Amino acid sequence: MPPKKRNTVVSQSKEPKPIAESVSQDKKESTELSFKKHRDKETEFVTLCKSLHVTDLDSQKSLWGSCLFATVTDMDTASFTLTQLLKAVSLNVKQFLALVRKMDVNLDTISTKVNSALSHLEKKYDVMLALYQRFEKTCKSVFASVSDNKEKETIRTCWTMFLLAKGRALQMEDDLVISFQLLLCTLEFCIKRCPPDLLQPLYKSAISKVQSPPGRTARRSQSKAKSRLPESEVDLQLLKTLCQENDCNSEEVKNVYQTSFSAFLDSLDLSGSAHLPQGKGLDQQYQEHYLKSRDFDGRLFLDGDETCSCAQS
Repeated sequence: MPPKKRNTVVSQSKEPKPIAESVSQDKKESTELSFKKHRDKETEFVTLCKSLHVTDLDSQKSLWGSCLFATVTDMDTASFTLTQLLKAVSLNVKQFLALVRKMDVNLDTISTKVNSALSHLEKKYDVMLALYQRFEKTCKSVFASVSDNKEKETIRTCWTMFLLAKGRALQMEDDLVISFQLLLCTLEFCIKRCPPDLLQPLYKSAISKVQSPPGRTARRSQSKAKSRLPESEVDLQLLKTLCQENDCNSEEVKNVYQTSFSAFLDSLDLSGSAHLPQGKGLDQQYQEHYLKSRDFDGRLFLDGDETCSCAQS
């Protein structure tokens, strides 16, 4: 009888081995790249990763994105915008910048050109974030909430118009002060074209009597008189109110209006218009500018998009 017990014990001690071998086999299979799992990716890329024993392409996509950004920046061959890249790797601007710089610290592979691009991108994002936060705060004091959410449509039109003006009219897009002055010009243009029920009392009362838009010939002759702005194009009382409420020098804002914003309005044939431009038209024009610049999409601030978040964790 004792031998039988011994055999039983031996048998029990040997039973886990096939299980361990099975687990080991499953683990081995799970760590190997599968062409079927990654059929959405280029075959040559998957083959290369497999030969280098890269086991998980999906968890490494943020690193692939960082390497891709550095490469196309060096070679001037980008075929995508920054926002498209951020969405592909599920990161916001700050997280992406931190990752690329961390890669540089660890590997020392980032060129001076890429470093310069990162610094420019960071400054541009910081300026845009500050502008949007100020814009959001100002809009709360300017626009009244109405039942059909008309104010949201107006706010979107105003912000998109500003983004387009900033991209086209300013030589120094990253200058926070000048950009904010341009934003006030855009707000003045939009506010005086809003129906009264969309405005808070302060701004409703700040609008001067609307004058008839001048003819094209009159506007041309007025533009030659650089000592003052055409009164029909800018509401000085409204602009002054905006400047006072935002601690801004009204003379400097008027100068930006005259030297930059008026030319932008002329380029869109809006100088003599008594109505807000169509949101779809502005959106289409900004879309073209955004795709051409390969930049981040400033409209996404309005939607609270994760790529525009300043969170770094």
